[in-house]
Amino acid sequence: MFPGFPEANQNLGHLYETQNNLEKARFHHLVSIQHASSEEFNASAIVNLVLLDLRNMPVKTIALLQPLSQLLLEAESLYPKSSNVLFTHAQVHEHMGDL
Repeated sequence: MFPGFPEANQNLGHLYETQNNLEKARFHHLVSIQHASSEEFNASAIVNLVLLDLRNMPVKTIALLQPLSQLLLEAESLYPKSSNVLFTHAQVHEHMGDL
């Protein structure tokens, strides 16, 4: 773990995702959020965590999707210009609409 280097944790999170080690991926994405070097990076790190959870959610329910939506609202407040945040939020709401 590299708390002073959130980019390394983000990269480790992506690496562990490719290895299907979701627990370690989630851990490193959380560390990258906690130690984000800017609001833009923090918003991007939140999106990474939400996408990880969204992709690996075995059954999508409103109760599980609402916390992801809340995280994305936080990311949007940090960096409102991020099209990545808005697009991911739309994906979550699309799943919610399907339910």
